[in-house]
Amino acid sequence: MNSESVTAACEAEAVDFLFREPSFRESLGDELGITTWQSRFRIPRERLGLSAAAPGDIDVLIAPDADARRAIAFECKRVKVPAKALVDPTGVPNKLCELPKAIRQTSELAETGFHQAFLMVIVQIDARLHPAANWFCRGLRPDLVKTIRDAVDLTNLHRDAGVIIVTNFFDIVLFPELAS
Repeated sequence: MNSESVTAACEAEAVDFLFREPSFRESLGDELGITTWQSRFRIPRERLGLSAAAPGDIDVLIAPDADARRAIAFECKRVKVPAKALVDPTGVPNKLCELPKAIRQTSELAETGFHQAFLMVIVQIDARLHPAANWFCRGLRPDLVKTIRDAVDLTNLHRDAGVIIVTNFFDIVLFPELAS
């Protein structure tokens, strides 16, 4: 366990990595039904003429086929699964408490009038202590998956917003019934 944990990367680094990774872009495009887009990161709300009263910036804004009318806004939050959480049955992911605020921010993006708005939960898994430490078996235990999904309370999510959960190997779980 001499190498640095993937969970040491800050949220901005994780977002930048994902959106610049060709296999992730392809998977995301497949889920959203788009093939090409332009991306912008960490855009201040005021720059788009939006109220600065709402918290935070827009983490990622993509325009499919460079069409601003179809802009998709992403509020990104990471959930960190420390190495010990994979081997200790009482271990839990970190940063779950930030998800309710992220749901509110995503709902505000949907209310703003973007073509689509998503909360993207980026699950960073430190699998260095995983008992089946091979390339294919570094995922989450089912109980940890349930813990993360349960922390994403959809009752307060705007009806025109959606949630995307990204885990290792760019597995994407999309709640399409929530996307407009």
